[in-house]
Amino acid sequence: MNPRLLVKEILGLRFCWILIVAVYGIEMLYVLGTEFPDMQRDGGFEVEDVYANAILFGILIGVTLLGQERDHQTLAFLDGLPISRTTVFFHKLLAALMVITIAELCFVSFAMFFELLSRNSLSKPLSVREMAAATVNRLILSTTIVGLAVLFSFARKWFPLLAGLALWGFIWIRVNVETLAPWLDTSALISPSLVGDRLVWPWKAMVGHGAVALFGWIGSAIAFQWRDGVTTRLLDRVAAWRFSGVLTGLSRIVAVIVWIFAISQTIDQDRSQELPPEYFAAGSLVDPHEASGWSKSDLDAFATLQSQHYELIFKESQRESAEALFYRVDEVHEQVREFFQHPPAPPARIVVDMASRVSAHASAQANWTKIRVPLVLSSSLSNFLQTLRHETAHVYIEQLSRGSASDYFDSMRLFHEGVATLVELTGEDEEILVERKRMERWVAGSDSRGRVPLETLCDDITLMETRDSFVVYPLGYVVALSMLDIGGPDLPRRMLKVLHNSRFPPGVKPSELWRIVLQKCDTSLDLLIATYESKLDTLAEREKLFLEGLPAIESTVAFEGDEVVIRAETKTSPSPSATLVCMVDFKRAMISEPETVRASTDSTFRFPRERVSGNRFRYILGWSTPESANIIFGPWQDP
Repeated sequence: MNPRLLVKEILGLRFCWILIVAVYGIEMLYVLGTEFPDMQRDGGFEVEDVYANAILFGILIGVTLLGQERDHQTLAFLDGLPISRTTVFFHKLLAALMVITIAELCFVSFAMFFELLSRNSLSKPLSVREMAAATVNRLILSTTIVGLAVLFSFARKWFPLLAGLALWGFIWIRVNVETLAPWLDTSALISPSLVGDRLVWPWKAMVGHGAVALFGWIGSAIAFQWRDGVTTRLLDRVAAWRFSGVLTGLSRIVAVIVWIFAISQTIDQDRSQELPPEYFAAGSLVDPHEASGWSKSDLDAFATLQSQHYELIFKESQRESAEALFYRVDEVHEQVREFFQHPPAPPARIVVDMASRVSAHASAQANWTKIRVPLVLSSSLSNFLQTLRHETAHVYIEQLSRGSASDYFDSMRLFHEGVATLVELTGEDEEILVERKRMERWVAGSDSRGRVPLETLCDDITLMETRDSFVVYPLGYVVALSMLDIGGPDLPRRMLKVLHNSRFPPGVKPSELWRIVLQKCDTSLDLLIATYESKLDTLAEREKLFLEGLPAIESTVAFEGDEVVIRAETKTSPSPSATLVCMVDFKRAMISEPETVRASTDSTFRFPRERVSGNRFRYILGWSTPESANIIFGPWQDP
């Protein structure tokens, strides 16, 4: 290795690494000025940022790597040195990798800065292994993009068109060629996962992107060797053609169109992944994009409205809806305070983000200072206010417990979601009565698929090993009602106070934590269990006719060629409004998101066999019906 040559190549890329540092500096200032100190998702960055930065920096480095030689006319000088072209290219490769590493270090530093400043009782523990794995995977992604950019840079003026076609082709293959999709799954590189204490490496995605990177770098090395031979002569002939100027101009126009289309395809993919799972129920005839309102422009200016207790953030295109809600939000706040026996209001306004998107597992998210309730996911004014009550209840639970409810989150998720759901359905408006009835049917339906003991329900880890995570909402609602029956309307607030003031033994079991808290509130877990089961029995009897329309589902799994086929059968005919739904957990991890599998024309559920490793997946079947507040799933099943 020639140190002087390496320094020369690194200095030649100084514009790139200076720009990288500047971009992250500006982004840091922007976040500090607009969202800080709100808790940032995954350390203050979004997945879209990773894609955008990887493409931007990758193309910039790739084009500059050889472009600097052409700009400064130093190619002939390098050929005059007693070093081979292979050595020159090797040092260029090393310099590019070092600049890529600088970009990744800036990214990690940026993420860690906001992760450390924004941590509170809601924050999950830091995983150094997961962060290290994500760093390695992002380096693979950046190396792939730089390699392709260097290769396409030999096309000179045709670079934008070739790069756009490559991005378009990449997206098309991911969507339409199922056998190659796991090998080109960029999102798997960006978001590695942990299963318990075991780190899950996306080997297929790593190998696939590594192969593409190898193709780009080897192709670039060959073209660099021939830059004064075949490559240059071919490009010179094209440039000398009389119509080359016209073709170059047309190529730039086509390149703009290709890039716009490719980016729109990427956005469409991201949106489809961010929609709630109920929009993907089998047999649905509704376009999920239209149903959720994503057709509105994402470039709207933001605006705010401030009430006594809330600050609403929305887009200008949502102003009419936001102003209609504005005069009702403080009423919602008072309803929540009334439920918790009129505690002091939070010292600052609660920020309600009505414009941001949220992850696919929830239609709203809350922490101590901010609530995300997207307007596009609210079907009506009443529906938005219900969700706002639910999320405001979460804020009060954290305020009243001083964060202890999150410190023991695996034990207290039942309390969080159960009480918040009860608050959401408080009131006697006609729409609330309808939603309460639909919730009761969700309760009865979930219970009919197999009763969940309260001891299991209050242990979130054990619960998600056996049932879908959403079951905590309907059954938690019954637990919250039972709490009021055995301890009066002030029991939730008393329990939160005890939770904050108590010191529990290390490793206390969730059921024991509940038992201790209830005993200190002058009641008992046994009484709560008896009341909970009594209410479930009452609802099962009341909704007997409804449950008859949701027959038990029997299923078999078969491996047919390159497909896994799940066949579901029922002994009796379901209600005409009921649709069979299947969700598959391909990773068998509590942190993974189960995916909805659409029913085929023969009413089976099929997916590529290569998506699973052996039989390491699980699935659940359920009924989707408008008479229930959500899909009624049974237990998880193994193949």
